[in-house]
Amino acid sequence: MGAPYLILHSNHLPMINEAGYDRQWLSGWLDFLGRQDFGGVTVVMENMWDRTPDLMLRLVEEFGSPRLRLCLDVAHWNVYGEVSLDQWLSAAGRYTAYVQYGDNHGDHDADLALGRGTVDFAEVDRVLRAEAPTADVMIGVGIDNGDRLGASLAFLRDRGLHPFPAAIGGER
Repeated sequence: MGAPYLILHSNHLPMINEAGYDRQWLSGWLDFLGRQDFGGVTVVMENMWDRTPDLMLRLVEEFGSPRLRLCLDVAHWNVYGEVSLDQWLSAAGRYTAYVQYGDNHGDHDADLALGRGTVDFAEVDRVLRAEAPTADVMIGVGIDNGDRLGASLAFLRDRGLHPFPAAIGGER
């Protein structure tokens, strides 16, 4: 296929409080990933309902391969994350190869055009440039006729937000 990444959702359910659930989640992924031949593709584990990056970080570290990295879905973090973006990426930035931009109002994954929700993209830009400056970026706006995607690209470009060159001396 020639694709550099395969995105897999973590599908960790933090509302399950049963003893051993996290360990079972971790061992299940380690077993599954260990039996695959992904060739030259880098698998990136994307946060879904994850409150912190901690368990995904353990997975990457225990798997111990540069072919397993993390994907930060900014919209999912905005809804489900319980730590600041600074905390998330200071812990996981070194393993974050891919970032999916999306916007919402923090109540559900709404697939809004960037800048139309409550995600602070100036803060996202600041933290990404510090903690994961080489991460590739994708914009997720759901099914679209191009309006939301076009508006999102203009939003990032006009403000000099990652991955575009930083704004110099201007308002972000």
